[in-house]
Amino acid sequence: MPEGCRIHLTPLSLDVVERTGEAWRDLAAAAADPNPFFDPMMLEPAVRAFGSGGAELLTVRDGRRLIGLAPFQRAVRFGKFPSLHLSTYDFPHLYYGAPLVRAGEEDRFVDALYDWLDSADGVDFLSLPLMRTASPVFRAMRARAEETGRDFETVGGFDRALAWGGGCGALRDAPAGSALGKGSAKKLRAKRRKLAAQGEARYEILRDAEEAQSWLDAFLRMERAGWKGVVGTAFSCDPRDEAFARDLIDNAARAGRLRFARLTVDGRTIASSIDVFAGGCGFALKIAHDPAFDAYSPGVLLEQDNLADIEADPRAVWIDSCAAPDHSVLNRLWTARTHLAHAVVGRDAMLAKLKMRTVFSIRRARRALSGAA
Repeated sequence: MPEGCRIHLTPLSLDVVERTGEAWRDLAAAAADPNPFFDPMMLEPAVRAFGSGGAELLTVRDGRRLIGLAPFQRAVRFGKFPSLHLSTYDFPHLYYGAPLVRAGEEDRFVDALYDWLDSADGVDFLSLPLMRTASPVFRAMRARAEETGRDFETVGGFDRALAWGGGCGALRDAPAGSALGKGSAKKLRAKRRKLAAQGEARYEILRDAEEAQSWLDAFLRMERAGWKGVVGTAFSCDPRDEAFARDLIDNAARAGRLRFARLTVDGRTIASSIDVFAGGCGFALKIAHDPAFDAYSPGVLLEQDNLADIEADPRAVWIDSCAAPDHSVLNRLWTARTHLAHAVVGRDAMLAKLKMRTVFSIRRARRALSGAA
């Protein structure tokens, strides 16, 4: 264990979130890899709505100072393979899974985490899905594993659409703009003109936290009326999802970390999107549009307005689309990419090493045979 560090594990509960809240929020604000999904702002609504799933909260402290934190739960299968391992807590609407680690403390947190993992008898390895491979935490985990000869695997890497904000500075690795072809861009301009002919079209951002729930009411009605309501993925299709959304919107709005946008025609909301921020980095949670206005592609028009607003906002560094890798529309509108992968870290114990290596050897063999077929 790194000098001065101590590790603590406690069952994840609303009481634990509340008791750790102040130190937890301070850590989240100083995180090397911003992650609102493991921030009390979002984790507390998730636990209240969906339960903890038997998860435990791991904290690493230097004295009274919290330097890292992650919720873990036990799992008995890894894909198709039976394997008792530890994985970061999963809940509906989770799109990023990096532990919260104070900037500058990445190595000490990883050393403490690995020491703790080695003492966790009865588990084969540690599984951390949905991590950005460019993040300081991921890089520290991989580097420490390589330095010590610890098994480290990445699974299911993919690129996800990302947009740079006005505050990205030298981080931007490609020019801003849309990848839409001239024909598509022309069609969208024509749709915007036709929409304006239906009434006064306005792009709006929520400014008053007290109005957040009324905006959400309109969002829920609109989302339920569209295809997400048909397939059952709209927030209001499940009381737990709606409760989670209401708590999260309230928390994020009061913390000044909600970006709620909408496109209206004569005051009627025809498209709306919900993003949450952490440390200048945003995550796009949901978008919905009014099916009565399908002919005008209101969701795409809203995304165009969103991108223009984000690129002009000096407080925004980047925003992750949280979209599927093959999302045809967002991949053309959002020109940057972030690479995510599932990190798997082995224990420094002979039997655990053997089990993990067997699992991954079989996985590689099956993929090779599948490719050959």
